[in-house]
Amino acid sequence: MFITFEGGEGTGKSTQVRLLADRLMRHGKRVVTTREPGGTEDAEAVRKLFVSGDPNRWTSDEELLLISAARSNHLRTLIRPALERGDTVICDRFLDSTFVYQVHAGTTSPAFFEAVSQNTIGNTWPTKTFILDMDPIEGILRSRNRMARMKIASEQYFAEGIETQSDESIESGILLSNASSEDRFERKDIEVHKKMREGFIQVAHNFPQRCVLIDALVPPDILADQIWQLINV
Repeated sequence: MFITFEGGEGTGKSTQVRLLADRLMRHGKRVVTTREPGGTEDAEAVRKLFVSGDPNRWTSDEELLLISAARSNHLRTLIRPALERGDTVICDRFLDSTFVYQVHAGTTSPAFFEAVSQNTIGNTWPTKTFILDMDPIEGILRSRNRMARMKIASEQYFAEGIETQSDESIESGILLSNASSEDRFERKDIEVHKKMREGFIQVAHNFPQRCVLIDALVPPDILADQIWQLINV
């Protein structure tokens, strides 16, 4: 089974990926969790280019090509081998985010998106997609608060590492510092984020057999229960 989570910034996708994976493993399932862009060493290198820096550093077409290169590597080296083993793969973002960000809220033509994406993913489509929906202003606020907490934590790890000469603490500080700088899309205009929300709602309507649109403002544990009820295990 290939499960994806989609939605705007700050909607809690990563939390739900973790909660669902934990629950599936408690029921005896082998689970691989991953994310896009990223998921493999090489794809994570592309991620750094994609999610950091000036919001306008790439055109939508350039973003599509970057993410497609990372996705090709991700599929070839992680997702498809896991599915062939019979594992359940849960991915934080996949093709639907590319359509929403680069086509619906960007300037990439649907024809170019279809040509590149079909060549990249082939028949590897998600079994089920959960689209977490909330007002983008609330989502951006949540995302920025999360990044601020990571920045504070990274500084604490650095201080601890220097004081105790702990390479592990310093490495944790570096990881958190890098994550706190992944704000390229958060810094886009709020109107862009509103278009992204519209795009995800459109995806849910276009693919009702695969996609489920869920209110992400409910408490995480209740949301996790709703998602669990929709999974055939």
